Amino acid sequence: MVLTGWIAAALTTVVQTASAQAQADSIKVKLTLSGTIKISILKLSVTLPIDSGFVDIGKPSSLGEIDLDDAVIDSIAISGAAAVIQPLVNGLKDFTIHFPKEAFADRNLKLNIDFRNFVVDALDPENAKIAPVIVEGDTIPIFFFLRMNMEKDGRVFDRFDFKPGFPMTVSIPLSGLADLLSRSRFSEIDPSDLLLAFLTPHGLDREGIFTFVDTENNALVVRASHLSDIIGLRKSDVPVPPPRAIVKGPAVFADTTFAKVAWETNRASTSQVRYGASKTALNDSTATAADSSGVLLHQVTIGSLTKTTKYFYQVWSSDALGRRVASAIDSFRTRGVADVAPPIFSLRPVVREVSPDQALIVWLTDRRSTSSVKFDTTKTLVKEVSDATEVTDHQTMLTGLTSGIKYFFLVTSTIGSQSVTSDTLALFTPAKVDTSNLVITRPSSVDGFAVTDTTALVRWVTNLPGNSEVLYWRKGNTDTTVVSDAQQVREHAVVLSGLKATTEYLYFVRSTRSSSGKIATGKAGGFRTKAANQITPLRFVQKPSVGYRTNGFVIVT
Repeated sequence: MVLTGWIAAALTTVVQTASAQAQADSIKVKLTLSGTIKISILKLSVTLPIDSGFVDIGKPSSLGEIDLDDAVIDSIAISGAAAVIQPLVNGLKDFTIHFPKEAFADRNLKLNIDFRNFVVDALDPENAKIAPVIVEGDTIPIFFFLRMNMEKDGRVFDRFDFKPGFPMTVSIPLSGLADLLSRSRFSEIDPSDLLLAFLTPHGLDREGIFTFVDTENNALVVRASHLSDIIGLRKSDVPVPPPRAIVKGPAVFADTTFAKVAWETNRASTSQVRYGASKTALNDSTATAADSSGVLLHQVTIGSLTKTTKYFYQVWSSDALGRRVASAIDSFRTRGVADVAPPIFSLRPVVREVSPDQALIVWLTDRRSTSSVKFDTTKTLVKEVSDATEVTDHQTMLTGLTSGIKYFFLVTSTIGSQSVTSDTLALFTPAKVDTSNLVITRPSSVDGFAVTDTTALVRWVTNLPGNSEVLYWRKGNTDTTVVSDAQQVREHAVVLSGLKATTEYLYFVRSTRSSSGKIATGKAGGFRTKAANQITPLRFVQKPSVGYRTNGFVIVT
């Protein structure tokens, strides 16, 4: 037996249930082990490769049987430790990870799993443990530390979000956790008081992660909306997140026999609508089959309604802690004749962001509708990405693209049997860029038409997403003003306001990548504001496009 073999063997078998060769619906997985080995007065920080292979998508992947006899790490062995540790890790054989098929579309990914913070003393191997973490100056005991991220073509995503409603599920048998809990002094803690949370650069976060005890299978289960650092600790060590609130809506889109109710909350929560023919008797209810971590944008369809009938309704959302928020009771009336009008583009499809291997297509419709983008390197457009969720703000990511290639794409949004389709549009993927540094790929500029007597719009583009900062000052004056936007984007646009008319200003831009701290700074530029009350001539800010077409008419937007 070797140092930390009890952990290594447990993680190694995570890929044993998957084929040694790539499956039709699988992704690559790489397993590592990171921690500290104490040898006398020496402390060695190590990251040890354990195994690699493929993990299936759409079904749980379990660890399987664990055998410590063949575990070898750097040929450093501890005689007799296997017999002591083997019984402690047997419970981990049912540890599972499950990615729903809908969680992400791209299968050209590699999942990196790093079991972290182990501490093993070569002179006392039976006292292996998980070291605590330091959060904002406080030392917090933990019993579990799992770093998970996605990698594509050498680029590591520190945070990888799953499609809303389709979280990753990790199930950890309580029997397997018993040894880890004991070694980390958690053995006296009731399982219901344990919690898994995200460890972020800004502290601990429970948003988008939900933990519960599966009493039927005697397991600790966690559902996470994205990949990041996940640690196990006491519930009391994590601040309770702010309560949920309805920040937009609810709005009702009623037809003859059904109605769609939509609203937005400030934090992830579940979706339920209570309704009835009387304001004092909302006896019927319907809810979406949302995951436990919930969603921000809610949409619930009420069916089996009667034509031209008034209904009362109230929306409810609950968070993972059981805290509920409800709207005021309102009403709607179903239609007598079905709505057969198609949606219309209120913002034509545009390429918002493009990189060597993916592109983000965005557009707006006047009503909630589905999203579909067909694309290819020729106008035959044989590839398609679609989303049946009905929204007005559409965002579709095209993945698996080739750098330096021209692509064609066609956008369609549908309500029932009625659709609106764009013209065939084109985009160019750039050549591969250096992803190790943040670089300004299009210098900052101030559009002369975007300058008024009191405002100016500054634009620039970076190779990777970063925040947006503009530092500006009046020429001949040293007082500097900073305008910033924390959103991580590649295409930056910042509005400077409160300027003086007919005045020269100097400025420079700066972007910072939150995941790496890399900073890109542009060269200094300048502009002059217009005179007060000067009329800016009209011009097109968006080219006219066909919003909808039939054999009888077209709509131009």
